[in-house]
Amino acid sequence: MTCEEAIAALQEAKNIFCATGSKGIILAKIKIKLKVLMCCDEEEGGATTTSTTSTTTTTTTTSTSTSTTTVDESPGLRLTYTTGNLPANDLAAWNTLFDLPTNGTAFTSLSTSGDEVTLIGGSGITIKPSLFRTSSTLLKIEDDVDCVVAVAGGRNAGAVSLCSALTTVTLNGVITVAEEGLLNNPLLTSLSLNDCTTIGGNGLAFNDAIATLTLPSVTSIGNGGMLGLSALTTFSSSTLLTAGINAFNLNTNLVSLNLPNLTTLGNNAMFSCVSVTLINIPLCVNLGTDPSDAYVFDQILGQTLTLNIAAVNATNNAGGVHASIAALLAANQGST
Repeated sequence: MTCEEAIAALQEAKNIFCATGSKGIILAKIKIKLKVLMCCDEEEGGATTTSTTSTTTTTTTTSTSTSTTTVDESPGLRLTYTTGNLPANDLAAWNTLFDLPTNGTAFTSLSTSGDEVTLIGGSGITIKPSLFRTSSTLLKIEDDVDCVVAVAGGRNAGAVSLCSALTTVTLNGVITVAEEGLLNNPLLTSLSLNDCTTIGGNGLAFNDAIATLTLPSVTSIGNGGMLGLSALTTFSSSTLLTAGINAFNLNTNLVSLNLPNLTTLGNNAMFSCVSVTLINIPLCVNLGTDPSDAYVFDQILGQTLTLNIAAVNATNNAGGVHASIAALLAANQGST
C-alpha cells in the first residue's frame, strides 16, 4: 500500500464513521493511521518522521502516608512478658507504674520489640513494694545499664515475688534486696545480683529452681534470706560476713557451703541441709543463739562430712565443744 492509498483508505474510514457513528471504526482508523506512518517512512528512504500521539492514560496513584518513628535503640531496663501480654507502649504509664521520679530518675524514652520493652534514661531506681508481686505474665527483668539500685519489699509486699512465669532476673546494679524482695518465683533459674551487698529476711527464699547462684559482693544475708533453695548444689562467697536464722534452711540439695570470711551463722541456719558434705566457715565465732544452741545443723543425718570452723567453738560451751557441733558430729559418725 502506497501512502496515497493509505490516506485514501483513512479518509474513507472517516466518512463511514461520520455517517454511521459506529465506534468500531475507531480501531480501524488507528490501525490505518499507523500503516500510513510506516509507509511514509519506507517511501522516504528510512527518514525518521516523529509523530506525537496523544495518549490518555488513566493512572491510579495510591497516596501512601509514611509515618516515620524514630526508635531509640539505647540500652536500658528490659522487661519481657509472655506472648501478647506486653502492656501499652506508653512512657508516662511506665513512669507512673514505677512511681518515678519518687523512686528514682524517670525514664526518658522507650523502645519495644515483640513482647519486650526497653525503658531508657532512668537511674537510681528502687523497684517499689509489690510492683510485680503475683504477676503471671512477667518473664524476664534485665537491667543493661544498672539503673535499678534496690528491690523493695516487706511482709507480703516483695517487689518481685510470687511471679509464676518469671525465669530471669539480671539486676547487677542492685545493692539491697529487701525483705521478701525476690521471694518464691518458682520458674526462676537465672539470677544475677553482682553488686548486691545485703539480702533481707526471706529476700531470695523459696526460689526452688535456682541450681547455681553467685553473689560476689554480698556481706549480709538476713533471716531466711536463702531459705528453701532446694535445687542449689553449691554456694560460695568470700565476702559474706553474717548469715541469720534459717539463712540456708531447707537447701536440701546443697553439697558444699564455702564461706571463708563468715563470722556469724544464725540458729537453724542449715536445718535440713541433708546432702551437705563440706561446710567451710573457718572464721565463724558466733554460731547459733549461743554456745548451748544445738540446732544450727539440725536434721543433717548420716553424712560423712567435713566441718572447718574457728577453734574457739571447741571450748566455748562451758569449756566444752559448742552444742551444735557436738550434735552434728554425733548425728554424722565419721565426720571431722
